[in-house]
Amino acid sequence: GQENDADGLRTPDPGFRAALVYWTDNNINAVADTGDDAAVKEVRRKVNPALKGLTEAQEFFAKARTIFV
Repeated sequence: GQENDADGLRTPDPGFRAALVYWTDNNINAVADTGDDAAVKEVRRKVNPALKGLTEAQEFFAKARTIFV
């Protein structure tokens, strides 16, 4: 219900909710749950087919893996 309020989506709560809906609707968890390096690229492709931000996503994933694994 936020598609006509781009500025509202730039705020934390509505932005997070919209991201969560997108993540769920596109079944991204199924890809992300594999937890391997290839999953980062596939998740990024589902979020941004042009793979913008792939390098940064890979770096964040590597950092998160050292913290959470």
